[in-house]
Amino acid sequence: MINLTRNEGFRWNKYKNVYSKGYIFDRGICLKDNELSQFISENINNQNMQNFFYNLNGCFSCVIENENDIFLVSDKIASFPLFYSDDGKNITDNLEDVEGKNVDYDKVVELEASSYIKKTDTALKNYKIVDLGQMVKIEKSRIEEYYYYKHESKGSGKYNYEDFVEKYKVINNKIFDDLIKSLQGKTAIVPLSGGYDSRYIICMLKKKNYNNVICYTYGNEETYEVQYSKRIAEKLGYSWYFIEYNKEKWEKMFDDNFFNYCEYEHNYISVPHVQDYIALTELKKKGLINENAVIINGFCGDLPAGSFLLKKEDEDKISKDLNWMTEYIFKENYSHIKVNIKQKKKIIEKIYKEISSYEIKLNTINDVSNIYEMWFTGARPCKWVVNSNRLYEFLGLEWRMPLWDNRFIDFFYNLPYSEREDCSFYKKFLFTQLFEIYNVDMKKPEFTAKKTIKYNYSIKKKIKMKILYAINIVRIITGKRIVVKNDLNQYLDLALILTKKVKNKRRINIRNLNAHQMMAIWWCEYKYKCKK
Repeated sequence: MINLTRNEGFRWNKYKNVYSKGYIFDRGICLKDNELSQFISENINNQNMQNFFYNLNGCFSCVIENENDIFLVSDKIASFPLFYSDDGKNITDNLEDVEGKNVDYDKVVELEASSYIKKTDTALKNYKIVDLGQMVKIEKSRIEEYYYYKHESKGSGKYNYEDFVEKYKVINNKIFDDLIKSLQGKTAIVPLSGGYDSRYIICMLKKKNYNNVICYTYGNEETYEVQYSKRIAEKLGYSWYFIEYNKEKWEKMFDDNFFNYCEYEHNYISVPHVQDYIALTELKKKGLINENAVIINGFCGDLPAGSFLLKKEDEDKISKDLNWMTEYIFKENYSHIKVNIKQKKKIIEKIYKEISSYEIKLNTINDVSNIYEMWFTGARPCKWVVNSNRLYEFLGLEWRMPLWDNRFIDFFYNLPYSEREDCSFYKKFLFTQLFEIYNVDMKKPEFTAKKTIKYNYSIKKKIKMKILYAINIVRIITGKRIVVKNDLNQYLDLALILTKKVKNKRRINIRNLNAHQMMAIWWCEYKYKCKK
């Protein structure tokens, strides 16, 4: 039985034997709705299906119902969740509709520890999700899984900076020409931070003379994020709205509509992402957003550009060994709660099994980074950040993610390691070709720089951690913020509100007190009664 019911923002459409949702770009034309289903139906060939989907450029999910089998396909970042039962008899996009839910509490632990559930698993024992870059073939009771795409860095060979700049200029223009055609004159709404990805998008809209644009930001008005965002919008001549976040607003957030949204986004795979919730609901109440608007976000542009590469200067501290990699991945990504030995073993085994399947020999730091990037891309960025697009859909809005365009990720995956490390090429290109030209070339403060491996801590760092540990205990007991430098979104207020809502405080990893962590603990306790 095929049961596809989520039609907010993007609708499911059927043409002959193909159900599809989302959008793709084909030779400068944006195909969505029935045109997308028709395109897939008329161009697909069972003999080269993997090549066909590899070359599709866009965000989509589809179901192909043949006489003897069914294919389920997700795009390269799993933009739209698509689920199937272990026996292959039920296909759905909404696990809340499933009857007789059988919760897998091992996967709930994974969800609570990281904010998402990795690979094809869900929090239900008898249902799986189609993973990013994956095709699933269901033939009677037999189910086969194929990966037609892997997020793998391939950079090597000769490199000349000027040549690559010229090459990327062409790619860049094509990406944004196609994006603008797809908007069809609709209002483009840009969540504009003080970072580089959203600034990149807004500068390109200006360069392409697209004027129907609204920018918004939120949080603490005194932070660099808000001040940079306002300056950027003013320099480019775009409308800009600021939504203040504070303790009172976070407390009022927990109403019936919020819980409906949480259920909608969660869908048994991800902790609800609430960062934009207050801002967008306020803008909609004020009539500044209508259902014909399209959100354009800069989700994870820095990831293909190289922000999570391991630094070459740290090579002597890295063990080129899958066991070391597994422990590192666990340490970096599963720290929301205190995971017991038995639970950790299950997560470790899952990580090791996945990275072993990549079949990459660990000879250099490039190989180690490649493995980490491949694993990480399919984790937090896609399973949690990309899944936060559900908020836009919940509000009835379409969205676009130009920095996940095939041409963008293919270009950066083919850059040499040295030009991806610390997003070297990406930053140089943005500043010289856009930011300096539009006089918006403010650099992010030093404290925002991404930290790499926590190999071992100095005595000074250990003392700081002990002090922070003590401060966090005081925060939890008193509910007081204690001054926090650079709390961009007033997130500590939310974290402290959630500590009060959580019944079992022993689950909290006090060393890592933050809003995302507390959201995961609170949500799993609320949804799954995880109090032990």
